Amino acid sequence: MKFFLIPCLLFSLSLHAVRSDDLSSLEALTSEWVALRAARAQEAEAWRDEQARIRLETSLLEEAETRLREELEQLEERGDETEAQQADLIAELEEREASMTQLGRTAETSGALLENLLAQLPSPLLAKLMDERDSLESAGNDPLQRFRALLAIRNRLLQLQTQLHVTPTLIELDGQRREMDVLWIGTAHALAVSGDNARAAVGSRDDGEWHWQPLPQKAENIRHAVRLVREEAPPALLTLPLSLPISEPIAEPVADPVDDPVDDPVDDPVSPSEESAP
Repeated sequence: MKFFLIPCLLFSLSLHAVRSDDLSSLEALTSEWVALRAARAQEAEAWRDEQARIRLETSLLEEAETRLREELEQLEERGDETEAQQADLIAELEEREASMTQLGRTAETSGALLENLLAQLPSPLLAKLMDERDSLESAGNDPLQRFRALLAIRNRLLQLQTQLHVTPTLIELDGQRREMDVLWIGTAHALAVSGDNARAAVGSRDDGEWHWQPLPQKAENIRHAVRLVREEAPPALLTLPLSLPISEPIAEPVADPVDDPVDDPVDDPVSPSEESAP
């Protein structure tokens, strides 16, 4: 009996030892399994986050691609419009260059005509064009600026043709140069009277030169006209002796001529204002 109990006891102790080892292994495996599941759960969560981020980035990229395509289409449309605008600008530029070339030729021709006209003016009237001539000089070779300056000179010439001016001027009379008060009637006629009213003369332009003929019996009338123009006498009508042949009017430097208002018959009434037509 004793011999039977001892082997049973040893077997029981061996079985208990085996079970203790299995339990330890099971616990270890369970711990590893739990840790593995936790790691997989973290990986799954990270993967879901990554998928969400990728979907968001994909959506943003698709929107950006759509915007880029729209902008590209707009740029292509604008490119077509720009090409059309460039073509229009080039055509306009060529047209302007042609116009400037034509304007330069016109300015050159008009300038030569105006220089000829200015050479016929007496020095007192030519001095009234000093500002306009300075503008022409400062214009240089610019066709537009030169044409504007020439128009200014032309307009000033037209004003001189329709105005009265009184200036002290040296004239050739009776073989001597005398300083007299000259009443310029436009740019083609003039009357002169000495300071003491002892001498008077009537002048006209012929072939670019001024010729003076004595007219002493009309000295008082001419002096009265001078005083009217200078506003030294009350306004009044006055008959002046213009008995010389009428000279040709100044020609116009442009296509549309303007008649000279001073080429009227003899005995024209003179207005009392210097800025009014005779």
